[in-house]
Amino acid sequence: MSESLKFFEEVMAESTPTISRKLAAVAQIDPGAWSPERIEEHIIELVLKMGVFESGDQFVEHFFSELEFTPNVRHYYAPENSLIHHVLERRRAIPLTLAILAREVGWQLGVHLTVVGMPGHALIGDGLTHDRWYDPFAGGRRLEREDCEQIFHRLSPGAAFTDQMLAPLSERAMITRMLANLQGAYLKQGNIGQVAAVLERLIRVPGSSIRHRVELAGVLNALGRDDQAAEQHDALAELNPKKAAQHRAAAARHRARRN
Repeated sequence: MSESLKFFEEVMAESTPTISRKLAAVAQIDPGAWSPERIEEHIIELVLKMGVFESGDQFVEHFFSELEFTPNVRHYYAPENSLIHHVLERRRAIPLTLAILAREVGWQLGVHLTVVGMPGHALIGDGLTHDRWYDPFAGGRRLEREDCEQIFHRLSPGAAFTDQMLAPLSERAMITRMLANLQGAYLKQGNIGQVAAVLERLIRVPGSSIRHRVELAGVLNALGRDDQAAEQHDALAELNPKKAAQHRAAAARHRARRN
């Protein structure tokens, strides 16, 4: 197991890791990542640049206007948009990463924002009112429910919109979704090795879906990493008894290839 994967596993096992620390743990998937300490220090610097705010409106406006975080429209699917050191350096990202960062800085200042996982477009929520949202991809523009619904329908024409789509994400769900975005970005690049690295982290998020381990086994097979693919099928045989025979047979085939 690589040192960066060990660090991710350790952070996920901690009782109360900060979002800053979780973001740093995800970022270590990039060989050029800043150290976790540097990432956390840089986020603290953002906190110190902010003032005292009486409302979410004031905070969000200042966060985007003064700190100059903007949407990366031109390179929306680049992995860098989900790697916090690149986001801190370039001030550009996708909605989810911007929302998570705003939420973390806000919480450190006593402004209780949330991250809302609306399908296709994450939002920032006002944790005190539950009926006010902000669009991280539009400079923190304040939104009412109707605005959120319009954004959703623009991205998913014909799909049904429900209030549940505006529910706050848990911290675990934030990290899972960030990793899913990274997986998609590396897939678009054809970087299968990094896809495997993402999946190795997804299976270590508490409560992760068995689907991630199935995907990891398939990617490891494509990479010719038979020992590791066999290990995943062994684990799947335990996790999914109904398909245990199928997974044990797959594990045996992988081990036979080594000989």
